[in-house]
Amino acid sequence: MISVISPEDDLHAAVRTRLHVMLSKLDKARTAESESATSLQFDAATDDELFSFIHEELGRS
Repeated sequence: MISVISPEDDLHAAVRTRLHVMLSKLDKARTAESESATSLQFDAATDDELFSFIHEELGRS
């Protein structure tokens, strides 16, 4: 069990590093999927929709 590994143990550092790498890969996969979906939305958007988006996100209020 992971919970019995002492923080001073080298195995603790190895497990922590491996979990960090796995979470990083998971986050990258989610980000890539999200960016792909956003890209498709921009590709399908009309000029008016793009200008509206720009105004809503960057416009001054």
